[in-house]
Amino acid sequence: FKDTEFKIDDEIWNIIDSNFTLYDSTSWSFKRLGVFKDDEKIELNGKLSKNSWDQLKLSLDSFDLANLNPFFEKSKMSISGHINGEATVKEVYPDLLFESDLSFSKVIFNNKRIGSGILKSDWDDNEKKLDVFADINHKDEDRLEVSGTYRTKDLISPLDMSIKLNDLPLNALEVLTKEVISDFDGNLTGIVKVTGKLDHPDLNGLLYIDRGAATIDYLNTRN
Repeated sequence: FKDTEFKIDDEIWNIIDSNFTLYDSTSWSFKRLGVFKDDEKIELNGKLSKNSWDQLKLSLDSFDLANLNPFFEKSKMSISGHINGEATVKEVYPDLLFESDLSFSKVIFNNKRIGSGILKSDWDDNEKKLDVFADINHKDEDRLEVSGTYRTKDLISPLDMSIKLNDLPLNALEVLTKEVISDFDGNLTGIVKVTGKLDHPDLNGLLYIDRGAATIDYLNTRN
């Protein structure tokens, strides 16, 4: 693609010149495949295949999360804020693993201020595990902290994560309960331990809800 632009939600984006994409029977390869608008840019480089040394890198510069809102119209969700950093994907059979070094700023979800934070994950090839740490804070107080590991060699319980919540707005959960429970109010505090597998996680912990309320959609009632 060269000298190409397109429009999303009345915003004009440009495709980066001199990009390159190649697909064969075993891999995808990308070079400078991306788009930009003013100070915002998304760029994809690298290779994705069954070889663990190949990796695909996504770079984000001042990307406004509000650009995603057209995709959320049916679910009546909205988000804003900015994200910077890099994320990589590699295949460690049979899993796709994500490494990241991302920062978020001034995130607002469904008109509730969530805060700013980071998401970091690093692959330890010797131990065959992914170390994960995420933190979201607001007014110098941690609202959400996630830390732990994902061990690919553990076939029984590869997940070993801890989630700490401190006055996290309940409406952040709507992405998990859409079309069942919506219009959350209140805050959530507590600690949850996550073990098991990605497709069948086990959650154990104790959570407190402060001034909580929500609408049960199929009953059209609010509690």
